Amino acid sequence: MLRAETSTRSEIPSLADITSPTAQTLINMSTARCREQAEEAHRGHWGLGGWDWARLLALCNCHFPEHAEWEPVTDLILDPHVAQEHKEGAVRALTQYADQIPDAVVVRLRDGFASGLPTITGVPGLINEAGDLTEAAFALGVLSGEVVDG
Repeated sequence: MLRAETSTRSEIPSLADITSPTAQTLINMSTARCREQAEEAHRGHWGLGGWDWARLLALCNCHFPEHAEWEPVTDLILDPHVAQEHKEGAVRALTQYADQIPDAVVVRLRDGFASGLPTITGVPGLINEAGDLTEAAFALGVLSGEVVDG
């Protein structure tokens, strides 16, 4: 799909290089994969490696707000069954693009943060990197206004 749009290029395209219909396809695919990932986590299954679907969906949502699907991103981040490694990329992407997150999404995340960081830590890290998510979650909490720095 991306290769077809960039057939004359040898580098990997950025989101700015894709068309709106391709973005819609990526968002639809990422939405389905995020939901599958959450369903798998509730069954006690966590995949290792592969695409970071929640991060891709968060980034596509920020770049293509006309097609955005925020619920799967926030559901995955706030789901205590989802592995930390499956949340960290999305949390970092949201922190990077905090000024582009719709108010309703910020409110939902803020409500999740209000109950404390353990809400978003999920199952213990599959590769023992709990600190990475805690750091990213704290930064997002500061940006969303739930955590006051100082």
